[in-house]
Amino acid sequence: MISSKKYYLFFCSFTLLLFSSCDLTVDNLKQKGASIIDPDEYYQFKEIDLRQTDLEASIFIPDETAGIGASFKANVLHTEDFKWMVSAGPNFELFIEDYGDFNSLMTEFRAKIKSKNLFKISIIKDQDSLVIFKREIMNNRRIQSRIRHESYHIYGVKRINGYNYEIKNRESGNTLKVVKFMEKSIKSLK
Repeated sequence: MISSKKYYLFFCSFTLLLFSSCDLTVDNLKQKGASIIDPDEYYQFKEIDLRQTDLEASIFIPDETAGIGASFKANVLHTEDFKWMVSAGPNFELFIEDYGDFNSLMTEFRAKIKSKNLFKISIIKDQDSLVIFKREIMNNRRIQSRIRHESYHIYGVKRINGYNYEIKNRESGNTLKVVKFMEKSIKSLK
């Protein structure tokens, strides 16, 4: 029969061995390429599971404490086979589209925004898979407006389970504050 001291020693050794073999620290997961969501950075967000809408992913969207008019209940519309709209109230709408294995989405987008004649485009942030830009109507003789119209836009590309997804805000744009929340949401899409 094993004495209680030997049993205690065996249990402690086994527990120590078990924990030392688990290599699941945040730093080790980051080195292995795992995506880690910092709870402090996403404290005004809630996670939405998109699997019920045929998209094998989840996304963090702003909650009602974000101060952008986000509703309490998120809404995910999936009316077409390859398109989704994730909204959190009237000011926060992200459009997601599945482009399969098409890899030139970002290249084509960058060329497209440079060719706009009606708008002045100012790039705010340009990363590998995300662009934030300000769009202003250019003043010319035909457009005599004393009101300066500017809007902020975001465009991102994410690869999930071997498929490329385009994520963007509405065509009319949003405020910069809302676009910053959208940037966090796009980065959380996994």
